[in-house]
Amino acid sequence: MSESNVLDSNTIANANSSLTMKLGTVPLTTAQAAALGATFGPAKTVYFFTKSSAASLPADFSCSGGQAFDVGLTLPSDKILNTGSQTLLLSTGTADSGAVGGVALSLKSTSALINKFSGDFVGTTPLNLTKGGPFGVLLSGNNNLTDAVANTGNARTYALTAQFAKTSNTVTAGAYAATIVVNMWWR
Repeated sequence: MSESNVLDSNTIANANSSLTMKLGTVPLTTAQAAALGATFGPAKTVYFFTKSSAASLPADFSCSGGQAFDVGLTLPSDKILNTGSQTLLLSTGTADSGAVGGVALSLKSTSALINKFSGDFVGTTPLNLTKGGPFGVLLSGNNNLTDAVANTGNARTYALTAQFAKTSNTVTAGAYAATIVVNMWWR
């Protein structure tokens, strides 16, 4: 299952674009039956790609250092759970506001050399959510833009896959919500 959000130049200029990724309703028994640390329920993937390559950008657009792009996620540091084997994103809700207990979000990324949306691949590499620098947690897994994967024409696509993960032996019913700021960076 996947969701796609195409941002055109008008949408980007407004800088208020948003995408709601709905993971659906998962029975409490499914979450309770999952092993501690395991993912459960449906995974959803959103794809990020460019319509044109850095080489074909307008002359007044500066791409210092080369033709590469990456996607950075800005996450609230107080909502990151480090389990030792993975880092997960906690809900922004609280038990008092009806948030789910014992569950967080697993975020995985992969990139491929294709030039459009494709449901043929999903994120497979867990993102280290504590690794964010000035550009956020980069989907390429790099530490900075200098190390960004070179954009081969307009052919690089990033897949970001989200799925629930069990964080406690005690899971309580409730809602999960999180806001992730996404930025596309060129270098």
